[in-house]
Amino acid sequence: MKDIFAAFDPPIRNCDALKKNAVVKTFRSKSMILSENDEGGYVYFILDGVVDITSFSSSGREIWHNRLETGQQFGEMSAITGSLRTANVVTVTKTKTAMITQSEFLNILDTDIDVCRWFLKDVVTRLDQSTRQIYELVALNVSKRICSELVRRTGELPDINNEYPLSPSPVLAQMARRLNTDRETISRAISGLAKEKLIRKDGRQITVLNKDALIKRALE
Repeated sequence: MKDIFAAFDPPIRNCDALKKNAVVKTFRSKSMILSENDEGGYVYFILDGVVDITSFSSSGREIWHNRLETGQQFGEMSAITGSLRTANVVTVTKTKTAMITQSEFLNILDTDIDVCRWFLKDVVTRLDQSTRQIYELVALNVSKRICSELVRRTGELPDINNEYPLSPSPVLAQMARRLNTDRETISRAISGLAKEKLIRKDGRQITVLNKDALIKRALE
C-alpha cells in the first residue's frame, strides 16, 4: 500500500494516515461513482484512470464540468462542508481509486498541515478555473471560446517543428459539452481554423500551428 499514492504530490504521497486508512477500489468504464445530491461520504484519489464531472439541468440536459485523471481527487468538498454531492462522477476508462471516509479525511486535515495546505491550494486552483470558464461562457462567443480552449490545451513550448500537437487531442463531442454548444458548431469552427492554417487536423489529431494568432482571435 505504501506506493499507491506515487502519482500524487509529496504531501499526499508521504501521508502515512492516508496509506494506513485508504481502501482501494476499481470501477469499470462508464460507471457512476458518485451521483448528484447523494449524501457525502468517501473522498476518492485517482490512482489510475479518468473520470468526468457532470450534472444535469432542470430540463434534463447534461452539463460537463471537468475531467480528472491519475493524481487527482474528488469528493472532498462534500466531505468538508457536510453537504450533498453537487455533481456526478462517471468513469471514462477503467479507474482505480483509493477511498477514505469523511471522518478519516477530516482528521487528516486537522492533524497534517501540509496535506491541509495542499487541499486548500487545489480547491482555490479549481475555483479559479471555474471562474475563467464562467467568464468565457458569458463574455465570449462560441468562436472565441473555441480558440481559447485550443490555446489552453497547448503546452508551454512547441515541438521541434514549432507546432503544438494537442495531447490528448480533444474529442469534438466532449469539447462541445465543455463549451456549451453542439458538435456541429465545433466541427465547422475547427474546419474554418484549419482552412486559415491556424491549426491542422489529421483524423482526430489537432495541431496548433499559430498559437499567437489563436490568442489574438480569442481576445479581439
